[in-house]
Amino acid sequence: MISFDEVSKCGTVLHSHGTEGELVIPVSHDMIKDSGMRFIVVEMDGILVPFHITGVRTRGASSSIVRLEGIDTMEKADMLRGRKVWLLKEYLRNLEDSGKVPFDMFVGMYAVDRKKGRLGEITDIDDSTPNVLMKVSAADGREMILPACDEFIRNVSVRRGIVSLDLPDGLTEI
Repeated sequence: MISFDEVSKCGTVLHSHGTEGELVIPVSHDMIKDSGMRFIVVEMDGILVPFHITGVRTRGASSSIVRLEGIDTMEKADMLRGRKVWLLKEYLRNLEDSGKVPFDMFVGMYAVDRKKGRLGEITDIDDSTPNVLMKVSAADGREMILPACDEFIRNVSVRRGIVSLDLPDGLTEI
């Protein structure tokens, strides 16, 4: 049985695709390929259920169309719509080791600055412009918008759920 300690949330099943049970999930094709991912995990009534990936196609920069074992009709696929999708951390470690953790995986992790310490939880990534931004919710209720760029990111630890930053003075005060 898979426990919540073994997985990282990546979003929800967006919708079915076509009539043969394919699903659109918020995980890029490159991420699936680069990590060696063979399974996704879907939360069903509080239980984590693994599904073997039998096929994957690109659908935009940050989502994929996947075919899962046992899901072969539109009706079965529609039953998974809106359910939370989790990824096994063992696959994410492969990305971490290669230095290819995508920005959208930062959601749910904690931003920690070298000087200021723990800033808060990363709640959203805005990649609608060339400058990718992280929305960080601090414990005191403040929200910060911080750039997600290689210049400021020192390290990403999927294992610990931490994005280590080295931010310029004053950036967290804006």
